[in-house]
Amino acid sequence: MRSGTLTAKIEPMKKLITICYSLFAALQMEAQYYSVVDTYAGESSTGLLDGPLETALFDQPYSLDYDPATGAIYVADAYNHCIRKILNGMVTTLAGNGEQGDANGQGASARFYLPTGIDFNNGYVYVSDNGNNKIKRIDSGGQVTTFAGSGTPGWGDGAASSAQFRNPTEVRVNSTGIVFVADYGNHTIRRIEGGMVSTHAGDPGSAGDMLGLGNTARFNSPTGMAFDDNDNLYVADQVNCKVKKIAPDGTVSLLAGSGSESTVNGTGAAASFMRPTYMGWDPSGALMVGEWAGNVIRRVTLNGVVNTVAGTGAAGYLDGPVGEAQFNAPYGICVDNAGNGYIGDKYNNRIRILYKDGNEPMGLSENKPTATLPAFPNPAIDRITIDLSSVTGKVEAFDVFDQRGVRVMSIAQVVGEQRSALLTLPVDRFASGTYHVGIRSGGANYVSTFIKE
Repeated sequence: MRSGTLTAKIEPMKKLITICYSLFAALQMEAQYYSVVDTYAGESSTGLLDGPLETALFDQPYSLDYDPATGAIYVADAYNHCIRKILNGMVTTLAGNGEQGDANGQGASARFYLPTGIDFNNGYVYVSDNGNNKIKRIDSGGQVTTFAGSGTPGWGDGAASSAQFRNPTEVRVNSTGIVFVADYGNHTIRRIEGGMVSTHAGDPGSAGDMLGLGNTARFNSPTGMAFDDNDNLYVADQVNCKVKKIAPDGTVSLLAGSGSESTVNGTGAAASFMRPTYMGWDPSGALMVGEWAGNVIRRVTLNGVVNTVAGTGAAGYLDGPVGEAQFNAPYGICVDNAGNGYIGDKYNNRIRILYKDGNEPMGLSENKPTATLPAFPNPAIDRITIDLSSVTGKVEAFDVFDQRGVRVMSIAQVVGEQRSALLTLPVDRFASGTYHVGIRSGGANYVSTFIKE
């Protein structure tokens, strides 16, 4: 949660829902799977600025991916022409420096041109360098190299160095290390294996909508992709407004979508999308889909059941309960180990967070006054002191949340019957990052934010 950004429309009952979540989580009710949308990082203005989540700037973020081992989120920051990394509450630039170009190199010396797709796999970050018609790879030391593509727009299979792509939008690596590319401008799915590029499905340059094996299938501007545990590849066939499945042998079938450009829940061909873009998996094994033209987030089970899980459908910017929140062209999406979704909200230039039920931070009712309490030293190393002098009533709740909204400390641990105006908390065992303190007292809610170095 970011202080001041979580809308006051979160019902007080959310506290009860959080406490009781373990009792009904097994039900996995689709309508209750996600609860609240908040702003995770970024501001309305565009720019390339690293730093804490609250002050970092992006310029039209596209695809996102998550590293479950470290908790890092990687962002294809398309119009900044660079790759960003979010870890421990801080945004940094992994590669590129904001200048459009095409150059391999170390970190800031590398250049991209509209990177739109990203995949973290086995220590490497793979990038669809859309404007350069290349696939690039970043190693753990930040060194950028060209993985495939001559840079000349067109179509051509063969050796990776001479193969041609046309505005590749997304890249995904399967369980055996084969790299797949959504070749948007060629309306195909390509694969890179053993230094060779081949066409996996679709007919180069032939936009259409057909199911079938390999090059008998047709796509129209395929965008997002995601692999399941059996190496079936799911593709957001954007202009056809469908989600398709490609088996390992190249057979293309329909998972969901009627082809009508509308937001309709349902199963299989009875459901409809408005330009599905990028995709990620939720903990229950369903696809989360950013529907950019519909300004909503959809959830698709592997049985083809489609539901809208967040967004009103109106283009805008509003945090709050999922049924009231607004996006403006939600693109990339990934999900963390706790089940929270992160969304590249393109035209809002922000990364939004979609809280799984039970993970949402303390709600602040709009009918109650709120205030921000000072905290020092900030950043903190081993202790943080919260100034409670403006809190005159009895403290009814005192919780500390990390940047994902997960509670890491509560009132029973830090507050006794007597307290002074200054309350010092031990934070030496906290991981580095941004933390939010939520205090309820006498009908009012108070918040405080600090950074642990």
